[in-house]
Amino acid sequence: MRTSIKQILIVYKKDNGKAHGLGNEIFDWLKEHALDCFLACSGQNYKDFFQNPGIVLVLGGDGTILEVARYFTGTGTIILGINFGRVGFLASAEPDNWKEILKKALERPEDARKCLALEWQLHGKNCSQKGFAINDLVVSHGKVARLVNLELNIDDNNLGCLRSDGVIFFSPLGSSGYNYSAGGPIIHPASVVLGMTPVCPFMSSSASLVFPAKTTFSVKMEKNSPDCYLTVDGQENWQLQYGDVLYVRGQTNAVRLWGNDQKYISHLARF
Repeated sequence: MRTSIKQILIVYKKDNGKAHGLGNEIFDWLKEHALDCFLACSGQNYKDFFQNPGIVLVLGGDGTILEVARYFTGTGTIILGINFGRVGFLASAEPDNWKEILKKALERPEDARKCLALEWQLHGKNCSQKGFAINDLVVSHGKVARLVNLELNIDDNNLGCLRSDGVIFFSPLGSSGYNYSAGGPIIHPASVVLGMTPVCPFMSSSASLVFPAKTTFSVKMEKNSPDCYLTVDGQENWQLQYGDVLYVRGQTNAVRLWGNDQKYISHLARF
């Protein structure tokens, strides 16, 4: 088997015995083919193994794939998910066909699809953070079910104050998640756009907005809002305060996923 891939990292979901077992099996198979590889569990510092591996095999559900993909955003590393979850939107293989899919990825890594991610920056009184999201960014109230007051801007255009339970910024890959549940549209994953969907806007017909990837959305926390949080891909969160500003824009070709659109479309039949 010929491949241009030099280094392969295998990441299995922590505390999942079946994923760990398959990870060991794949590790042995790769070693038999004289390929440089490491086996790690999710949540580790992956750069302890390789700086930028050619492929990362992720054995877990969509949550584990999101965590690993976010870590390698912008590096050119290919993410190949083997599904150990319920839906497996982001996975391209199952535990019973991993060898066939992995061979294709090793022989033709150039066929990996390139997807948009969300690049975000948070400028606040008590914190300044930045990063990427693969699926979505959510600004919402905390424990108290009160409306959030957000000043919304698109590039240099002010759209006024949005009063709602929150707002979702989503990528095409993430459009079928929380955005869809909130009434937003499903966007084909190859689209080069980003979107915004208000969550239960108050006395308003505010609808979802879909704009070119280069667009910059921003929301500023206004007065009389309850405790609010920014949540990244449903996994990381930061508390927001009055005056904090979140900037969001699309980062094209930021994520390389192995798979094809046919599998994604077949998943839509479950909706």
